[in-house]
Amino acid sequence: IALANSPNLRNVLTLSIGSNEIGDAGMQALIDSKYLDPWTKVITFGNDLVSESMKEALNERFTYCMTDRW
Repeated sequence: IALANSPNLRNVLTLSIGSNEIGDAGMQALIDSKYLDPWTKVITFGNDLVSESMKEALNERFTYCMTDRW
């Protein structure tokens, strides 16, 4: 959640946070982040604690969001 509030995210082109136990609260923080551009590539696969509805919300917020492995 602290990461989502960091102004350093303004320059991030790809955010790969796969295989972490971030959960829905952490993913919601990324969705709500005012610093992440909608064009940021967000890779979150391997986060088993993330619900299907949160995966859908991530895909709506970011243009490219990989929530499952290929």
